[in-house]
Amino acid sequence: MKIGQVVHQDYHNCQRLGVVRETFMKGNWKYLKIQWLNDEIYESAMDHLKNLRHEDLTHYEYRVDEVKPVDVGWWTKTLQDIIDYRDSEES
Repeated sequence: MKIGQVVHQDYHNCQRLGVVRETFMKGNWKYLKIQWLNDEIYESAMDHLKNLRHEDLTHYEYRVDEVKPVDVGWWTKTLQDIIDYRDSEES
């Protein structure tokens, strides 16, 4: 994955979308730093865990196999088709 790539992560059924902002190697693995967007559900879950366990379990870097690339064009078209379909069913 490259800087600027849009990515997805399903973290314990919490759907996350973000943009890769940095890549680096650790041993033989490529790691990423990601700017997550509209990530309040994950942040709330991490705050809850921190209160329970008294340690920060938030991830700040991700091994490349922990996220999936997103085809933004396909998602944009598909979501618009869903909206159009839903709106036509309501009429």
